[in-house]
Amino acid sequence: MSLRPAPLTIGLLVAATVSALLVYADPWYGEEGARLVSNKSAARRLFPNLGEHDLVQSSLEIQAESGPRIRLVPGPDGRHQLFVDDALLGFADADAVDGLWSSLRMATTLRAVPARANLGAPQGTIEVVLGDERLILIVGEKTADGAGLYGTLVHENDAHWVIEAELGAILAQEPEAWLTRRLLPVEPSNATTLAWQERTLERGEDGLWRVSQGQAMLLSTAAVETRLDRLFNAEIAPLLPRETVAESELRPWLTVTEFDGRQHPLRLAGECPEHPELRLIDRGPGLLGCIRGDLVDPWPLTDPEAGFVEPQLIPYAYGRVLAVEQHRPSARRLRRFGGGWLIEETGEPAVEVAEAEVYRWLTALSGSAVALDPRPLVATVELAIESDSGTRMMLRCGEVEDAWLCQRDEGPTLRLVRAAALEFAFGTQTFADRRLLALEAGDARAVEILPGPGLETVRQSARQDLGVWRLDAPAHPDGNGALDEVRLETLIATFGSLRADAWVDVPGGELQRTLRVERSPDREQSPALSLDLYSGCVAHVPGHARAARISPESCAILSDDLLFNDPLRYWIGRARTIEVIDGEETTILRQNSGGSWVVDGEAPDGAKSRWSEELSAWDSWRSASLRGGAPTEPARLELQIRRVDGVTVAAQLGPGWLRLKGRDWYYVHNAELSAAEGGPSAGDPSAGDPSAGDPSAGDPSADDPSAPDVATTEPSELGEGGL
Repeated sequence: MSLRPAPLTIGLLVAATVSALLVYADPWYGEEGARLVSNKSAARRLFPNLGEHDLVQSSLEIQAESGPRIRLVPGPDGRHQLFVDDALLGFADADAVDGLWSSLRMATTLRAVPARANLGAPQGTIEVVLGDERLILIVGEKTADGAGLYGTLVHENDAHWVIEAELGAILAQEPEAWLTRRLLPVEPSNATTLAWQERTLERGEDGLWRVSQGQAMLLSTAAVETRLDRLFNAEIAPLLPRETVAESELRPWLTVTEFDGRQHPLRLAGECPEHPELRLIDRGPGLLGCIRGDLVDPWPLTDPEAGFVEPQLIPYAYGRVLAVEQHRPSARRLRRFGGGWLIEETGEPAVEVAEAEVYRWLTALSGSAVALDPRPLVATVELAIESDSGTRMMLRCGEVEDAWLCQRDEGPTLRLVRAAALEFAFGTQTFADRRLLALEAGDARAVEILPGPGLETVRQSARQDLGVWRLDAPAHPDGNGALDEVRLETLIATFGSLRADAWVDVPGGELQRTLRVERSPDREQSPALSLDLYSGCVAHVPGHARAARISPESCAILSDDLLFNDPLRYWIGRARTIEVIDGEETTILRQNSGGSWVVDGEAPDGAKSRWSEELSAWDSWRSASLRGGAPTEPARLELQIRRVDGVTVAAQLGPGWLRLKGRDWYYVHNAELSAAEGGPSAGDPSAGDPSAGDPSAGDPSADDPSAPDVATTEPSELGEGGL
């Protein structure tokens, strides 16, 4: 076997050797090629390591040719200060400094420049000082092609580049452009203490402002921070040298302290030169400034119109209250325990109370509005409110004449501004469970309203089928479209969360209605819940020994109906023609292609204005309630409304009522609601009972995309020969 290499192997070895020699010693390399090739032709950052340093502790120096030397140097509080040459002007604008750092950090070269290139006269220098490191950029003239400026990086052995033209704009800025024009570079939310000569305001651990020196008072956080925002962001102009006034003329005015302990003393002098409406102010080292005179006026903390007093009796949300300790009229303590509440008394075992009742009581206390009152307070109740911040607020209250007066800590006397009575002293019975019924949201499957015996009301019933509510009674030509689901859901929610304001005997008077709600059949409890509603807002659950007086709001909702209260508007919005029978006279109103209503055939004089008013009144007609039987007053008009869906509605319209022809019930007119919407006057003697509950009902036409837009059917648009 031969060990001699093959000819091909020898040839490849020779070629590789020659190639390596040519790469190492290129015979064609010369000065011409050296000038044309650059390993720095790609764009790169001017200050590549600028983002690696803490810029808060870095300084920046800018000097245009034959201009002052501008220095941005970190001050003792961490904020940059502006120096021009060696003179301190004041705080630099934080936004401007941040923008300048960002510009320098992202600044890039455009292309490299040969070493022998003529850069022209330098325009200025930009120097960044990062600890012991100095990064210096010399900005030159504009390039001949206008692409940018020449620049030399001194810290990189005088490397020459074409840089962005925006860097030249930094040199062109006036020194005052970097100076903040705000009074103080402080956010109102960061201030913790405001100290004047005669008064001091402090933000407590709970985040609330209080007067700590002067008349003790709990202040509105929103009011204080609004004033601070207006003061701190006030423009300081003009700026004046410190030699403008003698140092002895500047008197202490306000010292602002921040969360981190930094303080900003402010001093005032007299009027600003050439601006008598402004006041001269010293905001620290640097130039003096001028500020509007109204900004340095004393704060009117006790002026009721100024709104400085905390407007809520207890400015703590429910979740922030950990305990309430009662000192008078009896000593006991209400405190959180797990997810509930306990009442503790000396020598007695702790009693667990209903969390829902504690929530209602605390919410009523904290949500009560207060106003200053000059009358003296004779306290009969004393409570200590403990918050999650560890602070305690003492609340002393007493009833004087027809009002409750209270005092928070050592503050001024306050009057409760509320119509309903408020229970201050608490005991175990205060938080007893007062729920009448237990119905969880989504459990209701059917609702029925039964009229009381002998009353001319209407049975109403609805059931839920596959997640959709369907109307069972009364029979209606609109079918399920007549059912107002907003009213229905509101009634169910009120029914399930009903509570007793007070326990009373079961009345022997007339029963107004009975409400029945059926629940899911797979529940262990009874599938049906019932409630009898009597006059005077008294409710009774059958089988219970006592009845309950409920709130007027709940009473109004439970007295409401299940149907929409604007049937005429619904019918007219879907009508193609309306046949109106007025005694022996028949008029046909037809909706044309433009959405306007016209009279078919020849119309007598005055028909245009009459039917325009009638249509406007029908569109605004609202129902107050449903009533059984036949109306006592005769019908004024009979309507045959032929709708675009093929349904014909036959109705009778009388003074204060609307009835579907042939039905044993009718709608009663709500004159007040109709008048509020531009319909008949509230003083119309033909109007019916306006004592309905919630009148807010949506437009059922929104569920039918094929129906015409009701808003385009304007009764006032008159056409030839009719409306």
